[in-house]
Amino acid sequence: MSLSNQSQYNISPYVNQLQLSSNTQKRAEAILFDVDRAGLTSRKTPESLIAAALYIACILEDERRTQKKIGQVTGVSPQTIQTRYRQLVHELEI
Repeated sequence: MSLSNQSQYNISPYVNQLQLSSNTQKRAEAILFDVDRAGLTSRKTPESLIAAALYIACILEDERRTQKKIGQVTGVSPQTIQTRYRQLVHELEI
């Protein structure tokens, strides 16, 4: 199962807990699709990629959530979110 398929099942609970809009959810799903397509999933947990995608989507949609808050909901440390965030922004040229 590819990450983009997994995210359809795993991202909604996080979106609901973080009280994010459907636009932010769609943006995060698009980022995860790009991550999967670019082959950036190797050696990375789906949760860390989802957390980073949510963080990026929140910034892009002006629906700010802290790395700490996203980490509490996803079970990913803020440091890991920051690392994945930097990688994805660089690799996907966001």
